[in-house]
Amino acid sequence: MDSCDISELMLEAEFLWQEISVGDWVQVEQIVLERGIEMLTPGREYMVLVKQKSDTGLQSFITESNLAGQLTTIYPYNVCNYINSGPYVLS
Repeated sequence: MDSCDISELMLEAEFLWQEISVGDWVQVEQIVLERGIEMLTPGREYMVLVKQKSDTGLQSFITESNLAGQLTTIYPYNVCNYINSGPYVLS
């Protein structure tokens, strides 16, 4: 992968980070596993509960998961589709 490809991926991640809001629904491209357990499944929608950005600029979302009461962290590169929930704000 050359630097042009990396720059493009970084721009795409930044775009998704700006466009997706708390309360929106996201879908993942591939299965997301944590400790061997399938937390997120392609084709299903998961609500974004929190948006995070670390001091180093790493962007992530905390979403619902397949397991009741369990949350999981995903990154913009995991997202293949999102649905805007509109002007509603979660409190």
